[in-house]
Amino acid sequence: LDFKSILEVFEEVTGLVMKKECVDTNEQPISRKYFPYRDVTYKLSIDKLRKHGLHVPKFDLLNGLKQTFKWYQETKPELSDKAMIDIDS
Repeated sequence: LDFKSILEVFEEVTGLVMKKECVDTNEQPISRKYFPYRDVTYKLSIDKLRKHGLHVPKFDLLNGLKQTFKWYQETKPELSDKAMIDIDS
């Protein structure tokens, strides 16, 4: 999945339209300005899991996110990781 596809899945799951802003990849943007989460690389392919006979998820990305989002809305867990809740700094 590319980043655009992931955003489309999030929009479908949440029913929200996300603000998207193109950035010049030749410049060094402040990551928090554009991406309010930790700087990590997400690799969403399970091909290596299958190849090596490892655990394969029971849900595809869309259905897994739908279930997670529903749980989150119903449960409303209290977040305690400052890096994940303080997106303005």
